[in-house]
Amino acid sequence: MEGLRHSCTNENLDTIVRGLDVNFNDTILAIGGSGHPGLALLEYAKKVMVVDTNPTQIDFIGRIVECIRTGNYEGFHARDEFGSEDGYFSGTISRNTAVARKKLMEKYFGVDWRLDKIRAKLGEFEILPTGNIFDLGQRIVFDKAYLSNAVGYSNDFSYEEFIKFVDKLRVGSLVYITDASCRLLLEQTINRHGVKLARDEKLSNVSEGDLWEHSVYVRV
Repeated sequence: MEGLRHSCTNENLDTIVRGLDVNFNDTILAIGGSGHPGLALLEYAKKVMVVDTNPTQIDFIGRIVECIRTGNYEGFHARDEFGSEDGYFSGTISRNTAVARKKLMEKYFGVDWRLDKIRAKLGEFEILPTGNIFDLGQRIVFDKAYLSNAVGYSNDFSYEEFIKFVDKLRVGSLVYITDASCRLLLEQTINRHGVKLARDEKLSNVSEGDLWEHSVYVRV
């Protein structure tokens, strides 16, 4: 698919699920990306909504969701297509890294009838139209947000929109971010603008040895 950047995630799905402390009452807003984090969250949450600024990613998520819906698990696990950033690590891109990550996705979703459980809940998985998660998050209700590295990721990232996004969160809502650089930007925003987020040390340390550092913040 032209324009595809991610056909698999390079984040630890167990860490995402545990970091957000997901339970059956949660409605979660998530960055789309490859779609795998959102689907992993769906197994345990009440509802998951995914959004991405890249329309190709939205189309890709729709394709893998349809594979699950029709029971085409082989198609869901297929490794015949790669995104331009699948093999990114330490400033370089490697096809071997991309293949290894796809195998990890296959391992995660291949255990304990996981795809069957997710398939049964696809009615609660909503793929939103292409858009910005910080703008959209001001207009819908949810309990927790998986942002990956969206904080400061692109040149069009707006601190103003992010601050408005946080202001709309209900007290006690959780926000999951990935990467130390995102944490630095978020901490600077908290300090400079009085953003009402506090780092949850326990949830930010649910796993060790992951490729990316993660942090979880609670709305206060």
